[in-house]
Amino acid sequence: MTRRWATTAIAALLALSSCSSLDGPLAANPPRQDEAVAFLARLVDLAGQGEFEELCGLGDGNCERHLEMAGIESVPPEPPTVVATRLVADDPSSGAVGGWVLTLCGIDGRGQDYRSEMLIFRDGAGLRAINPVYWDGVMIADGNATVPGPQPTGC
Repeated sequence: MTRRWATTAIAALLALSSCSSLDGPLAANPPRQDEAVAFLARLVDLAGQGEFEELCGLGDGNCERHLEMAGIESVPPEPPTVVATRLVADDPSSGAVGGWVLTLCGIDGRGQDYRSEMLIFRDGAGLRAINPVYWDGVMIADGNATVPGPQPTGC
């Protein structure tokens, strides 16, 4: 499954990189887009293996609550499809960190369609995610500092 995921992720990354807009203010030290997609693959593997403590350890403070709401029984059996990406700028006035927002979709472990977003950002030498519970349907809010991306297609 990991090899298939890597092939799918690379293909999606190549297709989306030609569509992503980078006109406007950027995050001070965002991960590269390929780093963000590779980090997503790591989170997907953790969720699939039931390693929820480690998954939430790489996420935000709301991870446990989102995991409870989405349910561990609804972890998708297949990796999500990345249907769009956009780069979000840091917002020093609010303290919001910038990085790559990945729009994801797929079918969860209950057979229900989902569409959600995950923000992947650099935290020191490593990466972290807002919304690592990618099957929960949560979207990342757009603000004045968000660089518009292409409209999601697929799923």
